[in-house]
Amino acid sequence: MTIRRLLKDSNLNTEETERLHLAYKRALRSLHLVDRRDPIAELVAKKVIAIGIAGGRDPAEICRVAVRQLGAEENVNCHAPASSSARSPVLAR
Repeated sequence: MTIRRLLKDSNLNTEETERLHLAYKRALRSLHLVDRRDPIAELVAKKVIAIGIAGGRDPAEICRVAVRQLGAEENVNCHAPASSSARSPVLAR
């Protein structure tokens, strides 16, 4: 996972790391990104980390800000559950 690799040597505690990971998963789902090895997934991870470190607290808000700053449409659903059992819209086709 891209975000875990980027956060590996950070000074963030477990709760902060999990919050950023959840925001990252939601942002990927909102952008319909499936392959976490995709270079765009790394851009999303870096954006999520920057927003989270700057003071973002709510994973849904971090997701919304990240997606907006990356130039995606405004009406993405960052409140969708980011569980591994949920199917991506791309995979559902």
